[in-house]
Amino acid sequence: MTELVGGNRQTGRTTRMLKAAIASAAEGNWVTVIGGSYMESNRLRKSAMMIASQDGLYIAKEEITGFRLLRSGSMQFYSEGYPSFEWETLQVRAVDGMVFIDHHAVELRREQLQAAVRLLEEQLRMAKELEGRFRNTIDRGAFDYN
Repeated sequence: MTELVGGNRQTGRTTRMLKAAIASAAEGNWVTVIGGSYMESNRLRKSAMMIASQDGLYIAKEEITGFRLLRSGSMQFYSEGYPSFEWETLQVRAVDGMVFIDHHAVELRREQLQAAVRLLEEQLRMAKELEGRFRNTIDRGAFDYN
C-alpha cells in the first residue's frame, strides 16, 4: 500500500494538477500526464476529459492514450513505467512538451527507491560481515601464499 506523503488525502492535488495540464493544452501545448499505473492513467484521462468539458473546452478527438482539444493542444496519459518517461529528467523522450506528474506516481517511485536503499544497506552489512570473516581467516594463517 502506498504511504501518502504527509498523510495528504482528498486535498485536491490531482484535480489542481489536471486543471493546470488542461490549461497548458488549451494554450496549444503538447501535454503528457504521468499516473501511478495504467489504470490510474485511464482514470486521470477520464477525469481530465470531464474537467475540460465542464470548463467549456471541447474534445476534438478522443484517443486510446489521450485526447485533443478543439483548436488547441493535445493531452496524453501514461503510467510511471512508460518506457519513454525518464525519471532523471522528468521528461518524455522525443516529445517536446509539458509533463505533469500525479503525486501518486511520485509516491510509488519513492517507495521503490526506499526499498532499493534498504536492500543496498542489507547488502553492505552482509559484505562487511563477510569481509570480517575473511580477515579472521587470513589472520589465523588459513592461507599459505608461499
